[in-house]
Amino acid sequence: MNGLITRLILVFVGSSLAFTLLPLLQSGGDAPLIAVLDRGTSLVVYAAFLILFAFFVLPHFLRRDHVGQRLWPWIALGGYVLLFAAIPLVFTAYISGVSASGLVRVGALTTTAIGFPVLVARLTGGRAVGRACALLGGVLLFALPGVALYLESVGRAPPVWIVTVSPWHWLHRIGILRQVPEPLWPFLALMGTTWAVAALPGLRRRQGGAAVAALLVIAGLGAWTEPAVTAPSLSAGAEQRDVRVESLAGGFARAGLRTPLRITFEGAGGDALVSAGLDAVRVPRDGAAHEVLVAIDEGARQLTIEMGERTDMRPLPVTLVADDHILVGWLGEGEAPEEMTRPQSVVVALGVSALPPAHGALEAYDFMVCPKSRWETASAEARRVIDRWVALGGKLERSDDPSPEAPVAPYRSTALDDGLTRTFAPPDWQEMDLSALLLFAVIYHCAFLLAFLLPLLLDSGKSLGVYLVSVGFVVVVIAGLAWHVLGDIFLRDNQVYTHAITIMVADGGDEPRVASRQFLCFASMSEEERDLRFAEDADLTVYRSPFTPRQVIRGRAGDAMVLESVLLDRFEHKFVVRVDRVAALPVSVTQDAASDGGFTIAPRADVADPLGIRAARVSAAWQVSGGRITRRLEPLGEHLVDAGLGAPADLPAEVQLHVGKLLGHFAPIRPSWLLVRLDDLPRADSERQWLWSRDLGGWLLLPLRDS
Repeated sequence: MNGLITRLILVFVGSSLAFTLLPLLQSGGDAPLIAVLDRGTSLVVYAAFLILFAFFVLPHFLRRDHVGQRLWPWIALGGYVLLFAAIPLVFTAYISGVSASGLVRVGALTTTAIGFPVLVARLTGGRAVGRACALLGGVLLFALPGVALYLESVGRAPPVWIVTVSPWHWLHRIGILRQVPEPLWPFLALMGTTWAVAALPGLRRRQGGAAVAALLVIAGLGAWTEPAVTAPSLSAGAEQRDVRVESLAGGFARAGLRTPLRITFEGAGGDALVSAGLDAVRVPRDGAAHEVLVAIDEGARQLTIEMGERTDMRPLPVTLVADDHILVGWLGEGEAPEEMTRPQSVVVALGVSALPPAHGALEAYDFMVCPKSRWETASAEARRVIDRWVALGGKLERSDDPSPEAPVAPYRSTALDDGLTRTFAPPDWQEMDLSALLLFAVIYHCAFLLAFLLPLLLDSGKSLGVYLVSVGFVVVVIAGLAWHVLGDIFLRDNQVYTHAITIMVADGGDEPRVASRQFLCFASMSEEERDLRFAEDADLTVYRSPFTPRQVIRGRAGDAMVLESVLLDRFEHKFVVRVDRVAALPVSVTQDAASDGGFTIAPRADVADPLGIRAARVSAAWQVSGGRITRRLEPLGEHLVDAGLGAPADLPAEVQLHVGKLLGHFAPIRPSWLLVRLDDLPRADSERQWLWSRDLGGWLLLPLRDS
């Protein structure tokens, strides 16, 4: 008996190592060794191995001459197998990007499969266990899935029961589609009933038949159970009077950009979620008027207001402007002059004294006209709002001419620009180095096999109970050590990895300002939800995911703006947010009189530095003339000197795509620029100990005057 257990353990551990490594091996060029088994299928492959092992290998060890009336050794051995397999299951789920809730369901399926041969042995007394399990496994794992595939190939939908009784259906949903079936109770009930019947001594055949019938009922209920979907309760027109919504930007807006709204809830108590198809804003229902920025989805015509179980649909109080039209704001008194109206333009009377102060409130506008006399009498707050809008790309004409020169349509970076998300999302898992993870899998299996030699040498000739205790001790120790390694490396509470790149463009005025746009990208090695915190007045653009968008909720916590419960993984839920800031330029740039024509970047102590430019480290610089890089410079104290003829002039390859794309979008056309790379630039979000973080640098673009 001890020798039989030894052979079973050796077969299982060797097969486990093979099926753990199979999806991870590469044939060169990051291509998987077997085309259909890439790293994303790791959990499915390993779980499939456990199910096949349970139906076609384990039953052959449960023969009548081995079992007799003593099933407890095999119950204990099944527990050892599951304990050992728990580590590769967690390991492969981590690689596949399957959430913890999905892993629980896969674990319940595999635990049920391992317990099934023991249950059959209990019911039959060890007679024909191998044939019975092989027959049932052939039906569930091959015959019924084959019938379903045939029906689908001829254009017919297979019956639900044929699809759902096969374990492959659930593995495909959880491990490949990364869906989490609901509810959980059928999986746990099936697992619990299987092992309860298997462990119940003295079970008669009639009682066993009732137990099997109970298993079938549980499986059937689980197959047909779907989570309840509650439709939103749409309120009638009379019930909508307790919500007032009005536009603060002239009643016009653009898709993908934010528009300022004033929202008042007459009823008190709780919060409401307000959205126009993109991210939602949390608004208190306290009877006061709240000014909020709402991002508008393409084609949105209604405002959704969620208040607990009730959902109101209100008409948007704005008209969407077409992308090929210029949105012009008139800041003078009264209506805009008729001379300002031109084809392909929309002119809106705003009034300089009624401008919304929130950052980003005017981002839908391309051009504004303000009479000189009105500008001179405008308040400091109104000028600050306009100056910030201009620094971020807006065009202002201060003129008494009622028919200024027609503006040119600018580039607009909207939340619908999924190209930016695709550009800045971190590399796919397939591109990452898995050498450390492969080493962990090999060490885990080899450590167990080496440790298993101890009970094999010392206790294999002793009683069955002593031998099982020795084997169990080895399994517990090795699994415990492996779990500690998993917890310390792979199963940290924080699995988020992130990177940042910052583009800062300085203007050439007498009091130069710098407009900073910092792009932050977040993803997670395993599916998780995170609150992302920013400064209270942060000007955030949340880019819609090009994969599977999920609404992001903006809220507040103390003096911070919070993007609540952002769903992150490394497949469908990578998250990109842009933070816009404007500040005075805290450095001055002068060209040296020496023959090499270098530059001096000196700090200015007379202005604040909220962007952290003075404290950042200058690592390199490039002179850009006529739209191309002409030379590279290296830092030497406060000076930038020519790097010499042998130095490559091009930007580093890892950032060339990012910087080039961003500068093309956000930098105005000038004859000559100085592009400076800054390292260790502060991030706009709260400092967190992420699992992995990378800084692609801050890129400061300084205009150069013609020599």
